[in-house]
Amino acid sequence: MEILDAIMQFPWVRQRSNIFMRAKVLVVFLRDHSDVVAVCAISRIFNILALFVREESRGRGVGGRILERTVREGREQGLRFILLSAYTDNFPALRLYSKIGFKKTLGFEELGYIVMTLPLSFWGEILHGFLNRSGEAMPEPFLIGVAKLAERVLRKSVA
Repeated sequence: MEILDAIMQFPWVRQRSNIFMRAKVLVVFLRDHSDVVAVCAISRIFNILALFVREESRGRGVGGRILERTVREGREQGLRFILLSAYTDNFPALRLYSKIGFKKTLGFEELGYIVMTLPLSFWGEILHGFLNRSGEAMPEPFLIGVAKLAERVLRKSVA
């Protein structure tokens, strides 16, 4: 329980406690066995990824290492895909996600964010292909539902 208490000290993580406290996958990097450097989780619902790296640790490869470890753990647990949303102007994060293998799935550029998918299996590739179809080919109620879900996730990440 000490580690969960340690990661909840960060407001960004605390605001997403529903993801971190009940995660399918939770990876925490510590410095000196107690100081949290980074935390990454995959939620139980929709396999949504959340990643937090302390500001003073950014730009040092910590995000890439913890993300790779989290994806590896997800694969080992049999996940078929991982979803995330990111701001379109967060270029370091977008480069990192692309490097790991995440693919742009849905773009909401007018709202300032995109949804990315990391297929981990054949069925993950099918999901990505289905979601990545052009907007006109997809049923409007489905697009509205995905947009609302992505907006809700982003709203929680900004608050």
